[in-house]
Amino acid sequence: MAWCKELTDCALLGINNPELGDEHEQQHRAGLCKCSRKEPSTDLFKKVRRSEVCHLVYLHFLVNCQNRCGVLSHQVCDIAPREDRGAPVLSEKFVMKSLEADDVYPISDLTKLRVLDISNLPKITDVGVKQAVRFKELKSLYMVMCQSLTDASLVSVADKVPSLEELHVSQCPRITDAGVIYAARRLRRLTSLEIAMCDNVTNATLVALGTEKCGSLQRLDVSMCGAMTADAVETLESTLPRLQSVQKRLVGGASKMAVK
Repeated sequence: MAWCKELTDCALLGINNPELGDEHEQQHRAGLCKCSRKEPSTDLFKKVRRSEVCHLVYLHFLVNCQNRCGVLSHQVCDIAPREDRGAPVLSEKFVMKSLEADDVYPISDLTKLRVLDISNLPKITDVGVKQAVRFKELKSLYMVMCQSLTDASLVSVADKVPSLEELHVSQCPRITDAGVIYAARRLRRLTSLEIAMCDNVTNATLVALGTEKCGSLQRLDVSMCGAMTADAVETLESTLPRLQSVQKRLVGGASKMAVK
């Protein structure tokens, strides 16, 4: 799913975008929409242009493939809705009601999923992550360059994905010490943490990582974190001897990169 910039929370949740109105819902139930055709999903992707495929066909495709694929990344998707309508603002009440429908396929239905990559999806919000990212066996989660995500997403992931071993949240400008520290405390199997270019993550996170004795942590990337210092990183390295790799270039002097 990574780099499919037009995907919204609706794609994660497997529900219709409310901004598309009733027309799409009627077409879907009548079997006229691309997402409701009965053809094998693999044939469907060959026959239609990617710009014509709605969010739901992507989720249908994933559900059909879950027994053969434990990895969900940009290699299986490059689709977008017909036109850019912006990200829908979904309320918790609307989401909970929508998830009660029989024809809803949230990504959480992919029970065999081991790797999930939703990087660079600017329209994904905390609502989608909190309701859709809940897995018992997920090992790696990539949420890099997700500008709308906050600490609420990290808290939810830490509570609902205890099996997580790798967490990648670099270039998420709204994430702070509070979210990272909470995740580090809860995810006892965490071996890799990437928080590069997160300017709201400070030395407090490094202190907490050392204080919490995150004994499983082996890889850490804090490159270009402007609110950290090199001395604090070195102190953490001496505190956690199991750390095998620490990326710390330009710590304390981060330059902000434009994300397109």
